[in-house]
Amino acid sequence: MRIRSYGYLWTPKRIRNMDESLSSFPNKTSLGRPSMETPEMRVPRFTNATLVGIEFASEAAALYFRALIGAEIDYRCVRAHLERENVGKMPCPVAKTIRHLTIKIEEEYIGWAIDYKVLKECMQSLLLLRNHDGICVEIYLNSSIQYSGALFRVLETIKPVFLALCDTKVKIKVLGYNFFSLLEDESGDVFSEQLNYYFMGTPQEWLNMKKIENREIQEVPLRNQCKRVSTSYPVERSC
Repeated sequence: MRIRSYGYLWTPKRIRNMDESLSSFPNKTSLGRPSMETPEMRVPRFTNATLVGIEFASEAAALYFRALIGAEIDYRCVRAHLERENVGKMPCPVAKTIRHLTIKIEEEYIGWAIDYKVLKECMQSLLLLRNHDGICVEIYLNSSIQYSGALFRVLETIKPVFLALCDTKVKIKVLGYNFFSLLEDESGDVFSEQLNYYFMGTPQEWLNMKKIENREIQEVPLRNQCKRVSTSYPVERSC
């Protein structure tokens, strides 16, 4: 009965507020280290252990992190997020509680480029989850990455841990938002391309496959953009 009560307490608005707070990035100039702090947040009163007790607050927090969460964690905050023992005043060891983790990688912040050292630390922190059965990790690359050489460097940075997790109980996917779609499309549709198959062979094999796909694209501007991606990466380069 208590679990059912939590379901009523976690209203759509409260879930949305938690998601937005966790998804925000603490835009501080000092945040250049791997284990950077995650955003401070206000949590619902019923998850405040000082008001309702540790047991009630922990169970309410666990329901959110196991079944309700829709947050997208910035890659620069992932390690700190997984190392959390509390979220606000909710006692909750995140790495032991979560069943789904969504990570976003983007370079849209003014003055911010992708920090590959931090991205590597982010990926290595995912190894904390390797023995937890039933966990799904989804990594989304923002559309700003897809038409530049950053795409390949990001994928090569992800690759070692991705392959390591494939041999564990963790299910992992790497996807791209609006990948290989017309960026000027105002329909509101979002296209995702699963990039897992990039890690199954060599970069050259992946590029050859993309070249074949590119020939089948009807829109000339889009086909030209994708062709530029397929020819922009020096395969022999190590990242």
